[in-house]
Amino acid sequence: MKIGIIALSLNKTATPGYYNSQELGLGKALAAQKHSVTVYKLISKKVLSASQTESLSDNLQYVQFPASALGINGFFPKKYLDASMDVLICFSDTQPYTTSVAKWCRKHDITFYPYIGVINSSSTNTLYKRVMDVLTKRLVRFYQKQPVVFAKTPAVTERLRTLGVVNVQLVPIGLDTTLLNQDYAHADRNSMKKEWGYESAERIMLFIGRLTPEKEPLEMIRIFANAYEKDSSLRLCMVGKGALQSEVESLCDELHIKEVTKMLPEVPNNQIWELYRIADYFINLNHHEIYGMTILEAMYYECPVIANHAPGPDFIIGELAVNPSAPVYLVDSNDEIVAQVLTKHLQKNNHTELLHERITANFIWKKIIEQLMLNSKSLT
Repeated sequence: MKIGIIALSLNKTATPGYYNSQELGLGKALAAQKHSVTVYKLISKKVLSASQTESLSDNLQYVQFPASALGINGFFPKKYLDASMDVLICFSDTQPYTTSVAKWCRKHDITFYPYIGVINSSSTNTLYKRVMDVLTKRLVRFYQKQPVVFAKTPAVTERLRTLGVVNVQLVPIGLDTTLLNQDYAHADRNSMKKEWGYESAERIMLFIGRLTPEKEPLEMIRIFANAYEKDSSLRLCMVGKGALQSEVESLCDELHIKEVTKMLPEVPNNQIWELYRIADYFINLNHHEIYGMTILEAMYYECPVIANHAPGPDFIIGELAVNPSAPVYLVDSNDEIVAQVLTKHLQKNNHTELLHERITANFIWKKIIEQLMLNSKSLT
């Protein structure tokens, strides 16, 4: 098969090599099955003026091209797409350009598969959210007519079904094993802590995400300050950059935790695993987390996770949340997070392998494409 993969959202800040690309991970897994795969990436016109094609293997190409933007919504000329492909898998969500791309696929007799992680805008801008919700209603009517729609989480699957999208199949998102350190368990944790500037007795709370309102970085600062007041061995490591950076730094000063807080704008994939390994707790605060690639990574590297209830964390953590042996917790409040951080048994100890086992059994692309193919006659 000749397969195309595209995400219609336009990421204007992420740098290749510093994050786990869902499109590339899926592309690599399909290419390993001997399909000919092209992964398309939309880049802001302000960053990229002309298309660029990179051959990642004999049957995997990565095409980046300039696109216009409305928020994170991308728009582009169809000339960048290969009209000879058999299938296009489209990470569509609430993207208004979805129907235009699908119409182009019909014109060229290309099977179109929407892949959905969210069905409503989570924007904090009230006017923008209202506009997007109106556009999404039209998009739902389009999804209702599709032979097959893939959904990333049970929550989205159920939501689509209640909206009349009957042909929806649950197909989660996975990790790209080519980006993972397969030998992580043999690394000496205390040596790595020293390399990152920590003492062996210090306990690290790790936050990885954009410094934007939905990721709650200011709440992370307040939670840490509260916990640190009760346990001075705690340290905070925050990886990310964004619009709230200056506010985050100011709050650190105000709460007198600057000296015990490490701020890292970004860490490359080939080093981020070290932070997961030395951290005692990985914290995810997004109340509307669609999925949670960083939760997948943290659990793969056996880092205890504390996350607010949201569709993504609820699905990824799953039954481990009620397993008293598993160092992973779903919470409803900041007080619960502080309480868990102050509980000594949450430190790296026995049973962290349960986290790794859940990810390798359920959230690795090689396994996920088996579901993809079972639910799609065009990909077999």
